[in-house]
Amino acid sequence: MKVRDEIVSFGAPGELKVDAGGVVGGGKHLKPEQAHELVDAKKQDGQDVVFFDGRNAFEAQIGRFKDAVVPDVATTHDFIKEPGVRQI
Repeated sequence: MKVRDEIVSFGAPGELKVDAGGVVGGGKHLKPEQAHELVDAKKQDGQDVVFFDGRNAFEAQIGRFKDAVVPDVATTHDFIKEPGVRQI
């Protein structure tokens, strides 16, 4: 098995720490039902809920989350091309 610093190279391999359990300090994995419950609870509290779908334009054509914000990028690497903006 080959270990890579980054799956998609953003030029910031030190930004995330990964161990055998996944991303260190990452979010909680939710089952689909739990995600729906969380979104419904936030909306009932009057909070706006927006999903950012980080797939590129081609991948988003195949499938995306309902009402998700889909970036206008041709490739995932395009996330880091805008001058003055650092996105990971």
